[in-house]
Amino acid sequence: MHITRLVVKNFRNLRIIDTPLTNGVNGIVGENNGGKSNAILALRICLDVDLPSRLRSLVPSDIHVSVDATRPFQVLIGVEFSDYTKNLSELALLHACQISPDRARLFYRFRPKKAVRDAIKEGARAPDDLQAEDYGWELCGGGNPKIDLLDMDWNDDAGESIRFSDLQYFQVVSLQALRDVEQDLRNGRVSPLVKLLETKKITDAERAEFVRVLQDANAQVAASDSLKQTAKGIEDALSGATGPSYGLKTAMGIGSPTYDSIIRTLRILLSENDGLSDVDPSRNGLGLNNVLYIAIWLEYLRGRTQREGSAGQIILIEEPEAHLHPQLQLSLMSALREIAMQTVVTTHSTHITARLPLKSLIIFTRARGEVICHPIARNTQLSPDEAKDLERYLDATKSTLLFAQKIVLVEGAAELILLPHMIREMMEIDVEKNGISIISINGTHFSPFMKLLEGGKLGKKCVIVSDADLPPSPADDEEDDDVGESRADLRELEGDGVKVFLGRTTFEREIADVENSAMLVAATEASGLVAASKKLAALAKKVKSLPKEDASRPALEEEFRDRVLRIAIRVGKARFAQLCAAHVEAALVLPDYISDAVDWLTAA
Repeated sequence: MHITRLVVKNFRNLRIIDTPLTNGVNGIVGENNGGKSNAILALRICLDVDLPSRLRSLVPSDIHVSVDATRPFQVLIGVEFSDYTKNLSELALLHACQISPDRARLFYRFRPKKAVRDAIKEGARAPDDLQAEDYGWELCGGGNPKIDLLDMDWNDDAGESIRFSDLQYFQVVSLQALRDVEQDLRNGRVSPLVKLLETKKITDAERAEFVRVLQDANAQVAASDSLKQTAKGIEDALSGATGPSYGLKTAMGIGSPTYDSIIRTLRILLSENDGLSDVDPSRNGLGLNNVLYIAIWLEYLRGRTQREGSAGQIILIEEPEAHLHPQLQLSLMSALREIAMQTVVTTHSTHITARLPLKSLIIFTRARGEVICHPIARNTQLSPDEAKDLERYLDATKSTLLFAQKIVLVEGAAELILLPHMIREMMEIDVEKNGISIISINGTHFSPFMKLLEGGKLGKKCVIVSDADLPPSPADDEEDDDVGESRADLRELEGDGVKVFLGRTTFEREIADVENSAMLVAATEASGLVAASKKLAALAKKVKSLPKEDASRPALEEEFRDRVLRIAIRVGKARFAQLCAAHVEAALVLPDYISDAVDWLTAA
């Protein structure tokens, strides 16, 4: 059994969210204040019996700002389930929620109470005179399958009322980003270790032995003269404070000798590589304890799935990267993918997204004051091969585009290194402060990335800044059967949020304007090619000495550009770009196609 769909309407900053969920690990990614945590809370409001009921009685700050609170409205949070009919416990849980074979839905609504709705319908109440006490929440299931969750209005009565207590058989494990792992492990009411031990089949004989061992330990501890004196001192002080009528006998011991007390006081003890053994987790850093905490929950859920009466589970983890270095992030996500339990994580980490299937990613982006939810699973432009290709390329660096709002896609390392410096120097625009991410795709295969962005449907603005030395359009050479993507192919993929800006030739020749000769000569000299730098300087001087209308000047300018390109190839394009960046203050000209791209990207 797993959740296949989540719908949210009018909850906090989520006006309308409609996204599928996979049966494995789902990743909700996006910038800060983008609604990711609100999506997790929405799931908990609908499904989690451990969530305090007061959080289901919404307050004005829980209502989307677009709602006219003077008129009747509703907040709706709905989920749909599938793959439950083969499990009797799950079928029993969702029987009243079923709307078609192997499809069920459960939905929470915060709306005017039934008596208020009836009064409005009968004209006994004005629809613009409602107070907070006129609203209440309800949980329903099923309903008319022809009426979609998104189409339910506040006054539509749909589905059957569901007893919230029935949901106790569906386990929601919710792990916040900033949690006190040590405190949770010590608190018997919330500790996953206690829950894990409760799933184990411990015999009566074992339980009795645990109690006997603790009784013996208490007796040995209490026999100590120092502890006897301490206990007697406490007893006398208590008697003096309360009087003999309320006096209590005191003794020192390790714990109350009952089985329930024992399992609530048990601790995980760890051994370390430095030879220490049986040490408390408090010795660990926050990151390792976070992983330990998650591991205990996973082991509990593994045991729970084998118990009679259990009816599904979902794991909700906010920012699993908290306190984890990159390698631990990668290992944790690999482990979560292997356990085959439905999980939803929210993240800002490119390392996390690098380990998730592309189709499991849900992009939350803020655009024009609105949260846009765009599940990659609904992308119809990407072929299966292109999706796999993107997964290979969306490593820990390039997956930045999933979080950025303004993107510059470039071919290689040279542009990636030099463009931020040239844009800042020539246009006085700091790309980072302006929220621009420059991302190299290490090639010219831009079309899968453009299809991923779907012309701007993800709520992101993106420019492709590339060379004119892409393969020609097939129409230009019909006999060439091996032509790859062309300039015409890229133009067809443009949209309101994605544009292509192409130079006339390669990047190195584009920046090789004689007006940038001071930067280029300095970079060549810094590379160790002293003789080449002198020849380049002499050629630049010769070009500048000629009037712009001189017929021989264009040929010399092309020679200058070719010489720069040869130097860049000899030094290494990326290394040459680094050296140019070190002397970028000497440059004077930014190629038009780059400045045009940045202007479009930063336009309101």
